[in-house]
Order: sequence, then structure tokens, then C-alpha cells
Amino acid sequence: MQTKWIAVVAVVCSLLVAGAAQANLIPGFQYVICYDGMLEQATDQPTGTRLVHADTLIVVNNSDPSCPMAAWLEVFDKYGELIWEGEFFDGGQPIPQINGSGYGWITLGMVVPRDTHTPYGYPGGEKFHIRISAKHIDCPRHLVPTVEIKQVIYFGGMDHPADAIWQPSYGYRTWTETSLGGNKYATGVVYAP
Repeated sequence: MQTKWIAVVAVVCSLLVAGAAQANLIPGFQYVICYDGMLEQATDQPTGTRLVHADTLIVVNNSDPSCPMAAWLEVFDKYGELIWEGEFFDGGQPIPQINGSGYGWITLGMVVPRDTHTPYGYPGGEKFHIRISAKHIDCPRHLVPTVEIKQVIYFGGMDHPADAIWQPSYGYRTWTETSLGGNKYATGVVYAP
């Protein structure tokens, strides 16, 4: 019995170390927040333009007013393959850090470089796993960041996901929003016309 217990503890510890090593893209990261996102995009055959029909906005809010924070995003497909990784954006440009009381954002439609497929392999919506690692920079005490996730389904295909996500007038069919991190409780708002 004791041998089995030692084997189980060894396996769990090795998995924790491997998981932490993968998430350590920001040296000495303080936070890791994981969630999922939905994206549906397909290339329009006549024009060759990739159109987004459903998208996920990820916003990282630095809750601390006095301390900048570095943040890094990883996007994985259902097989666990890394699709994209990088910094968050503000004003259309990647930002190396999020200022105190500021935020950085990105949408899956901006970074997934291909058409999406259902779990059955047909064109359609696809789920992605997102992992955010963050660290406050040179700050002895700090407030925990929050992450806002907004998932949108459009009435038609959008060719500029970075613009469309901020413009409900472009034609949201429905959307949902939730908050992660911060306190031990998260809030959510769901709207459907």
C-alpha cells in the first residue's frame, strides 16, 4: 500500500512540475489563469478573406493602481498543440506590460491563423484552451489581476475581428461575459436578444 502511495505522489509531483515549467514563460510568474474560448472563422472563397462568425475577447485587467504587470497568453487546440503565444495588445500594438489600473486585450480571431473546425472535422466553431501567466513588476504588495472573457456570435462574417469585437452595432447576434481571478468569486452577465 505504501509503495502505491509513493508512486501516486511521485506522478502527481512530476505533473505539477511539468505544468509549472510550461507556464513559466514569464520568469517567476505569480498568476496563471486558464479558461476556454470559442472561435468560428472561415475563408471566403471568392475574396480569400478570413471571416469571423464567432469570437472570444480576452481582457487582462491590472487591478493594482501602483504597479505594472507583465502578461503572456498561450492558445491551445483540443489536442493540446500550441497555436499561438504572445503579449496582449492595446491600440493595435503588442504591449510588454500592463500599466497600473490598465488593461491589455486580444481576440482569438486576431491570433488563430487558420479556418476552424467542429469536433467532427467540419467547418464551424472550435473551442480553444487559453492560459494567461502574469507577474507584477518590482512591487512588494499587489492586487490580484482579473480576466474578462467575452464570447460573441455575429449576425454575419466580420473581416476585422479586432474592430468588430468593440462594436456591438456591427451586429452581435448574442454574447456572454464573465470575470475570472481577483476575488474567490467571479461574476457573469449573459445577454440574448
